[in-house]
Amino acid sequence: MSLEELKYRLTKEKEEIEAQLKEIDELRGEIKYEIETAAQLGERVKNKPHKPKIMTGVGFLDNNLGGFEFGTFINIAGEAGAGKTTLLLKILTNISEGHKVLFFSYEMYEDRLIRFIRKLTSNYLSYQNLYVEQEHRNINDIENIIKAKAKEGIKLFVIDSIMKIEAKGDGVNEKRSYISATLAKLTQHLGVVIILINQVSKGDLKDGRVDFKGSGDVAYDSDINLFINLKRGKSGAVEGRRISCSKNRDGNFFEAMIPDFFAIQNEYDFSGVPR
Repeated sequence: MSLEELKYRLTKEKEEIEAQLKEIDELRGEIKYEIETAAQLGERVKNKPHKPKIMTGVGFLDNNLGGFEFGTFINIAGEAGAGKTTLLLKILTNISEGHKVLFFSYEMYEDRLIRFIRKLTSNYLSYQNLYVEQEHRNINDIENIIKAKAKEGIKLFVIDSIMKIEAKGDGVNEKRSYISATLAKLTQHLGVVIILINQVSKGDLKDGRVDFKGSGDVAYDSDINLFINLKRGKSGAVEGRRISCSKNRDGNFFEAMIPDFFAIQNEYDFSGVPR
């Protein structure tokens, strides 16, 4: 066993022991909960350093959302081939020109992944700031990685996709609800942005509706829900991609066409300033 493996095992054991001790204290009534008033909350928030929204460098998102606000959990879904991964890789490569980001890549073989990245950017800084995690798929490992990397300054995490995440639960809905609740809690406690690629129900697509497949509580936990729909011609060929925002806690709903990112240059730099 390597030192890293030993450290990881001992860390997990420590977390389990601490959780058990907390349960014992709760049973004995020895835990004191410090709860702040709205006045205290307001004062604490006022004294926090100002954090501007994360500009994505993608025109229709920045124009409609004004960028991503810290502490936001976002779900994006669409049928196979809708371009979910391409859109999010475009966002990641844009932002990584000036900030560190992390991509949990569980759907794409590494050779194809690096080809996609090379098509989307040739910026040296993007390759230095874009971190890729492909090994750890259990939601508890993902949670620990996000916590550790958030301490190192990474504020944007993209997970591709919910289908590949391992989690406890007796059924698909229960597992997805656990995943969703865990990620939503992380965004709230750490003040980071987490984007999760989801699936749409094939039955809903046939009926002209959009919803998450076997969603459980996913739709309720997220702050923003985005859906990508393929626009097909009479022959069935894909003629374009349209994105719609069906939920936004800030209240701004929108629809927009998605450009072909492989055919155009970046519209903005990472700060949202037109090139």
